[in-house]
Amino acid sequence: NTFPVDKFIINNITFPGGVTPVVPGDIPLADGVTLYDDNVLFNNRWDNTTGVNQVVSYEIIPYSTLLSCAGLPSIVSVTVYPRTDVLPVNPIICNGDLLNVTFSSANNPDADFLWLVKSYDSFVTINSPAAGMGDIVNMNITNTSSTQDGTVTFEVMGKNQPAEEGPGGCSNPVQTFVVTILKSPIANVQNLT
Repeated sequence: NTFPVDKFIINNITFPGGVTPVVPGDIPLADGVTLYDDNVLFNNRWDNTTGVNQVVSYEIIPYSTLLSCAGLPSIVSVTVYPRTDVLPVNPIICNGDLLNVTFSSANNPDADFLWLVKSYDSFVTINSPAAGMGDIVNMNITNTSSTQDGTVTFEVMGKNQPAEEGPGGCSNPVQTFVVTILKSPIANVQNLT
């Protein structure tokens, strides 16, 4: 027998350690009696800081208000992909040195990284690509000022491995960091007598 289902009851929600609701008030009450519309799970957002895929399971009971009857419970499992936080870096380099930055994530060690130059001082020149994937390797940045240190502001975002994200990818938090390029020392000409 089938019957028209127009509401759902959340009987139980299970989630592993390291997985928490982004907004706890958006998660339905799993009390076994409250009737919810069919979009009850739509706004559920979970934060996974474990570095690997995790599963949140909802035990859901279909309900017909027309018949005042509940159906048999079923489990709906949702994979929560890991969030990748980039550890902060703020390097200082001498003018003429190549910039090398190794990115890492404490909560997703196998992540990759997308980075880009967001802004830089007018007296700084960048003689390398201004965006890339992975670490920054041998980036050529020049400070043309002889009176002040220059800065370049970067944005970097963790990129999950393909098995750790859905077809649309994952939106990870953006980390901003600033590289300081020291001004070059200038020798003063002095007459020695």
